[in-house]
Amino acid sequence: MSISKKKIIGAAVLAAVVSIGGTYWASKSTENRFRESMESVEKIADYGIKVTVLDYQRSFFSATARTEWVLKDTREETEEQSGKKPLTLTFNHSIKHGPLLAFASAARIHSELVPTAEFTNSLVEAFGSDPFDGKTPLTVVSTFGLAGGSHDRFILPKFDASISPKTDDSAETDDSSPKVQTQVSWGGLNGEITTNSSYSKIKTKIELGGLTLAENVQNQPEGNLLQMGRASLQADLAKPSGYENFFIGTLNIAMDKLSFRNTDKDTGEIQSFALENVNTETDTSLKKGGMNTKIRFGANMLQMEGKSQFAIDKLGVTLMYENVDANTVEAISGLAKNAQDEEQRQQELFLVLQKQAEPLLKRKPTFSIKDLNVTTQEGVTKGNLRIAYMGNGDPDQLSPNDLAVDFKFNVPNALLVRLFEDKASESISSLVEEGVLIEKDGILSIDASFKKGALTLNGKQESLEALQGLLR
Repeated sequence: MSISKKKIIGAAVLAAVVSIGGTYWASKSTENRFRESMESVEKIADYGIKVTVLDYQRSFFSATARTEWVLKDTREETEEQSGKKPLTLTFNHSIKHGPLLAFASAARIHSELVPTAEFTNSLVEAFGSDPFDGKTPLTVVSTFGLAGGSHDRFILPKFDASISPKTDDSAETDDSSPKVQTQVSWGGLNGEITTNSSYSKIKTKIELGGLTLAENVQNQPEGNLLQMGRASLQADLAKPSGYENFFIGTLNIAMDKLSFRNTDKDTGEIQSFALENVNTETDTSLKKGGMNTKIRFGANMLQMEGKSQFAIDKLGVTLMYENVDANTVEAISGLAKNAQDEEQRQQELFLVLQKQAEPLLKRKPTFSIKDLNVTTQEGVTKGNLRIAYMGNGDPDQLSPNDLAVDFKFNVPNALLVRLFEDKASESISSLVEEGVLIEKDGILSIDASFKKGALTLNGKQESLEALQGLLR
């Protein structure tokens, strides 16, 4: 069975029309979405960003664009008052689109921050030289999906720089004063952000190569130091149906190391703080208008040295908020968008809490500290705490009897003695004698609960008045 030449030609013409029409649609649609995405950036709260599309040139399968971004802290009323010019950034964009690309996505955009003379001069003023050596300090590769939404991958390259303090040429300088120089080492950043068309769903993955700020002071063996190891952030968030001001989902942050060292310039005394293998996992969900949040925190080492010394070999704890009224969270979260200053924000917060007090209480919210586990040289400290509101929800009739509290805590006696020295020993002995604390094998423990106005302490009913007398 043969196909006639007319059918072949007709099919070819139809394909050409579809291709040209599809290319025109993709070209025009891509430009519209590009301009809309630039406008959406200006909606970022608390920081004024003005984005202007300086140029957009379309061709058959591609386009080029140039945008200008003006960043200005919205807390500064005018440039004359602040004495500072807003930071201006320029981006070049290379855009690919067309019917063939449309099978996978609507468009791909390669954007680079242009190292303009103004931008480079600001780097030289801050670092003494251009740490990027004339290369772009930021690259973003964006993909627009067919059904809306986008995927952005951004890269900030690593660099090393040295900062010397500025000197006033007109002022007299003391050559005998020690010279200070700060070394900056930035390990770079790689990130990905995926959003849907309404920005109600966000997935993020960011990896940082680390940051070191080392201040070296002449004739001093130890200077000031701030060091952050490799770190990562992953988020999978979504706005729940019917709400606009907050997200639910998961947020995980991990860091190899965070340390700080400060050297007193007069005495040479060193104070330091170090935290290793830090991990924070946050999970927020919504059930029938009640918000539940679980925050897990862990670290393998925490160490402080200086006037007081303290070391923890391992730390873990979980914080939980349950049955929190989602409408109250929505109202509080919206304050950041509407308030003009901190005073107005505090006033509006008071009004929101006053208005939402009853629905907030009627959900009977709870707060918990679970699985506290702290390992030190003296042993392991463990604890759990749960506080729940059990009243009728009337904010005008609040009473301590509306609360239900459960508290369990175990701590090595030697740890308290080391932390509080001789002041603790006598108090501990007295509390053990009165039965407030139980001591066994060097571990002090307490198991207390308060429900419906009744106190149970270590398995025995106690009156609040008697306990208050013991603790005085």
